[in-house]
Amino acid sequence: MLIGCCVHPALHLVISDSPASAVPTIIDQILCQRMETMFYNCYEEKIRPCIDLIDSLRKLGVDKDLNLPAIVVIGDQSSGKSSVLEALSGVSLPRGSGIVTRCPLEMKLKKAKDGNVWKGKLTYGHCELDLTDPSEVEDEIRAGILTKPDLVDKGTEGNVVDIVQNLVVELEKGYMIVKCRGQQEINDQLTLNEAIENERRFFEDHKDYRPLLDDKKATIPCLADRLTAELVAHIIQTLPELTKEIEEKLSATTKELEICGEGVPDTVHDKMTFLIKKLSDFGQNLRSLSSGEEPDDCIKEERCYAKVRNEFENWKDHLDRVKYQFYGVMRNKVMEYEKAYRGRELPGFINYKTFETIVKQQIVKLQLPAIQTLKKITEIVRDAFLDVAAYNFKGLPNLMRSAKIRTEDLRKQQESQAEIQLQIQFKIENVVYSQDSIYGQKLTKAKSISEEGSDQDVKSLKSKKLGFTIQSMPNDKATIHEMTAHLKTYYKIATERLANQVPLIIGYYILQEFATKLHVEMLQLIQEKDQIDEYLHEEVDVADKRKMLRNRQQRLAQAHDHLSKFY
Repeated sequence: MLIGCCVHPALHLVISDSPASAVPTIIDQILCQRMETMFYNCYEEKIRPCIDLIDSLRKLGVDKDLNLPAIVVIGDQSSGKSSVLEALSGVSLPRGSGIVTRCPLEMKLKKAKDGNVWKGKLTYGHCELDLTDPSEVEDEIRAGILTKPDLVDKGTEGNVVDIVQNLVVELEKGYMIVKCRGQQEINDQLTLNEAIENERRFFEDHKDYRPLLDDKKATIPCLADRLTAELVAHIIQTLPELTKEIEEKLSATTKELEICGEGVPDTVHDKMTFLIKKLSDFGQNLRSLSSGEEPDDCIKEERCYAKVRNEFENWKDHLDRVKYQFYGVMRNKVMEYEKAYRGRELPGFINYKTFETIVKQQIVKLQLPAIQTLKKITEIVRDAFLDVAAYNFKGLPNLMRSAKIRTEDLRKQQESQAEIQLQIQFKIENVVYSQDSIYGQKLTKAKSISEEGSDQDVKSLKSKKLGFTIQSMPNDKATIHEMTAHLKTYYKIATERLANQVPLIIGYYILQEFATKLHVEMLQLIQEKDQIDEYLHEEVDVADKRKMLRNRQQRLAQAHDHLSKFY
């Protein structure tokens, strides 16, 4: 059988007693009373406050949230666990063959100041039973683990002493030995107090065990003193960590309670005020989301605005890829148009019709990717808005359902309007236009870059006699060179314009206007006064959770107050 510091009780037994011992002489009685008084004063001054503190925490119910310091007895069947508890508590426990009970037993003992007064309380789950006599415990308890004690064979006492002296299997806190009532003594109706006196005489008279008694490693009273000292030391050691755990648990509980909210009020006026505040907070969170500052509790992976910005970056990357792909095939397209449509122009002169046609064909190809970007962002924003609704309307399923319906309806409406606006934007892009100053600057830069990179296409004819270089360029290449410079310039201007304009259109319709309209739509619920009770119908689970959290918050706060006063 092992005894250690731990706790996880399922059954509680609260007992208060004042055990009496048989004292052979008046002098012994006086000396014993003086010793008991000294011990009692020391006990009340140093030990009792620690135990009372843990008892007060357990009374508050803190053991539902955290493990509190206690002593646990563990051992094999028939190793004597219940006999030790019986001797320590003065309470007769059930007896029988094999396993009599099948659940843990917790005893809490307290020495009373009054003479020879016994009282107890048996609790199991939500049931409580007051007891006035120790014998009632055996009649009432059918819970706990009951075993028969092992009998030590004669001639092996020396081995037992070696074990108790921590010489065989070493334990950190060593060993103690006790002698509890045997079955025959129980049959003879030997009281527990008489059994304790018999135990003392047994160890005093035993030549092998007497040194153990002198070392206070034997008898139930010595065991009680040792366990009390160990428990108090364990309590003092664990108090700082217990305080920290209570503070952390209290903080987490307060945060959970804030998420659950205050609950739906009872009066009509208060319900209306409650609904208005819920809808106002929802609107504020929507506005924050559309500006990239939604509440942290609404964020699952990353902010909505971060996801939207990432899609806008993807749009810009797509434009860059298409631009360079166009640059790669531009020369061939110009040559095709030169062969098919060139009129009487001299080489190097630009056919504006050819230029305009190629530009329009390339820009129209960007319309579908822009609409695809719109749809992706719409889904992102829709999901984010629903997350905000779930955050604000937690535990109010009907209000959440109304928000979801309105969100879906507005999503379709806003997406359709944004798509129409994008189509208009691309129709506008069919009008080939740029400010002269902007176009001129970019064209000059494009020609400069083109000339630097086309040295390999220039054929040089050097005259050794004349000492100068003659450069020539084929007729078709002069036109191609000029045309590609103009196409690159304008296409760059157009894509830069679209790189900003498409996000602006999507951002306005899908973020800004969507959020504003959804808030306005939800505020319309205030006008439906006959439906307020239905909208504010609360889930039973949420109400129960709020009640549970409030109770936990209250007991943890009280526990923290008790610990603060103890230090």
